[in-house]
Amino acid sequence: MERRPTIKDVAAEAGVHHTTVSLALRNHPSIPERTRARIRSAVEKVGYRPDPMLSSLMTYRRGLARADRQQVVAWLTNYPTRHRWRKTRMFEGLYEGAAARADKLGFRLEEFWLREGGMSTGRAHQILSTRNITALLVAPQPVPGASLEFPWEHYSAVTLGYTLAAPRLHLAGGHQFASMILLMQRLADLGYRRIGLALPADLDRRVHHGWLGGYLAEQAHHPAARRVTPWIFNEFSRQALASWMKRSRPDAVITPTEGIWESLPRLGYAVPGDIGLAHPSVTPEHGLRSGIDESPRDIGAAAMDLLAGLWHHGERGVPAVPQRLLIEGRWAQGKTVRAVTEK
Repeated sequence: MERRPTIKDVAAEAGVHHTTVSLALRNHPSIPERTRARIRSAVEKVGYRPDPMLSSLMTYRRGLARADRQQVVAWLTNYPTRHRWRKTRMFEGLYEGAAARADKLGFRLEEFWLREGGMSTGRAHQILSTRNITALLVAPQPVPGASLEFPWEHYSAVTLGYTLAAPRLHLAGGHQFASMILLMQRLADLGYRRIGLALPADLDRRVHHGWLGGYLAEQAHHPAARRVTPWIFNEFSRQALASWMKRSRPDAVITPTEGIWESLPRLGYAVPGDIGLAHPSVTPEHGLRSGIDESPRDIGAAAMDLLAGLWHHGERGVPAVPQRLLIEGRWAQGKTVRAVTEK
């Protein structure tokens, strides 16, 4: 049987020590790019391929070595004030899920505020490097379409949600498209026939048009008489809501906007007697509202799983082909739509 090429064979071909090969194959920043290129060439020449069982063992051994000194993962936030992001319950859930999974994987998640007084990109990189932090979870940005300059080549990084437009990092987030389809199907099962969507334009951009896309895709399969033109607005007003309701005549409304939840009863609509109300992202603070539980803790845990894999394999920098890891939400029956009837 022909002997399987080893890392030592690659090292001999490249003229380096075998530990240099190991580091280079994990894209460790301490190995110059010229050396890494020479090693990649040697890998192809000798026909070396990693042994998956051995790789799994090495990952396990590295985890044991970190047991007493957990590798820190930075939770990068970029809001104008340090704790502003915590005011969004969804974001807190993401952090809690990521922190819990990090601990199980032998890591520790720590918040790192990029707008700390006197902070700059260079200073932030210096602090992270001094602490040997090479894994980053990039928290949702204050506004959609954000860009963030950073020496990404030194880090394994995953962003949460779609608000970071540049660079295009690996991403974990909610599957708003699929969740909206599930929401509309559940409402249809409850007997609703004219289902409307009212959505702020900035939030539509924030979720990468996922809710709107799922809504329109599901409506495409409805008869024309059941289709409702979605209301995408820049500024909410009760008068505009009243006009849309009169024009569209929905028997159920999907919306995340607090003003609509508060205004419909004041406009004379009883919930759920006259109209059903559903939220596309219910959280515990919403009480018994009906809608979709986006499972933010599960999204945070998935982001940490993705990051851990990148980190263990030494994958640094902006990926050529970003991965999108999307978690579907779950239907929450609540009390703001018709009750389920036994068949």
